[in-house]
Amino acid sequence: MTLADYAQTTLKGAQANAVAAVTSQIVDLNNNLKSSYLTAFNNWLINWTASPIPEIPKPFVPPVLPEPANIRNVPGGDTMPVGYQLLAPDGGKWQKQASPTPFGMAYYYAKLG
Repeated sequence: MTLADYAQTTLKGAQANAVAAVTSQIVDLNNNLKSSYLTAFNNWLINWTASPIPEIPKPFVPPVLPEPANIRNVPGGDTMPVGYQLLAPDGGKWQKQASPTPFGMAYYYAKLG
């Protein structure tokens, strides 16, 4: 059985082998990084060239809810106090009312009877 003579290995030889191995790894890593970047850029360029960029979506407009038959918003400029009653052309009575909300008081007219 023959054994390698490790005593013949020099520090300078070991350093040279390590530098050669690391240099080879650096070249491979840089090539892989460049290849990954170019692939990703090429994929982006294909999409951009084909113009698949979506349109900006239209803003959401909530549907208008129908007003209940017995409630109406207070018209702008209304200065009547809460409790005021008015007579509608059809003979119905409406009363100005208020309700507290987290955003302040909400004023509305409610149909009486």
